[in-house]
Amino acid sequence: MKKIKSAGGIKKCAGFLFFIPGFWFLVVGFLSGCQPTFPKEHLQESITELCRKEYQIKVASKVVGNTIAVYMPAEHLFDAVFNIDPKASKKMNDVILGVSRVTLSTDAKLTFYVVIAQDPQMPEIEIVYIRYVDDVKRFLLGDLSRGEYAKRAVIMLKTPPQAQRERILKELFAKLSADDADEIIKSYLKTAQNVTGIGEISYWNGRFFMKEIGLSEFLASQIEERIKMDFRQDKDLTKWYELKAAEGKYLKRQKKGSFVVKVNLGNRVSPLY
Repeated sequence: MKKIKSAGGIKKCAGFLFFIPGFWFLVVGFLSGCQPTFPKEHLQESITELCRKEYQIKVASKVVGNTIAVYMPAEHLFDAVFNIDPKASKKMNDVILGVSRVTLSTDAKLTFYVVIAQDPQMPEIEIVYIRYVDDVKRFLLGDLSRGEYAKRAVIMLKTPPQAQRERILKELFAKLSADDADEIIKSYLKTAQNVTGIGEISYWNGRFFMKEIGLSEFLASQIEERIKMDFRQDKDLTKWYELKAAEGKYLKRQKKGSFVVKVNLGNRVSPLY
């Protein structure tokens, strides 16, 4: 495949990576149907090797059906006020770029990719970044604006569900004064791997907890994210109401499904500003 020199560049927005159409020669390979640069038989190894060689970042990866997940450790992931540290943000951007490159140049049928970032010193809090691969393609072809592309990622800051379960079990066994609590908990968590929704995707104790992501549940998460974004950005809404919680779900029925959104709002006693 003939390599075409870059005519564009890379820009960052809101701490995450965005690509300017025309930057990657990989797009040419994707459109012309060349042999895959990253064959599906060696997909996980390819991502690990690419991140190690090009970005000097050690990652782990796992493929579950149409979804590939990548875990990256990032020391000092957050600053003193719990914002993403600039150096850690750059590392995450690099990994997102690497994963995007691989998904566009493989013969594996991937629909979604996930990047999970944790501080090894504080793994109880993680960032989970989920992207629909077709949105990457559309953005590179100029079919999505940068603003719309930014909104189409699902970004979660959360505690790994396995960490929550482990804490609850430890508290329970502490009350029961069980001597072999740690071994019992470890054995239980080893078998309790059923991930039922996007919100449960995580990395804990050196293991992925993954599922194949469906488009409908991804769109439900998008609806949830956009509601939260509207409340962060709309001064009229935040003046009178406090968003306590928002949850988007897709309910599958026999012939057709439906989206259900639950929003918990509180009236402000006195409006802000």
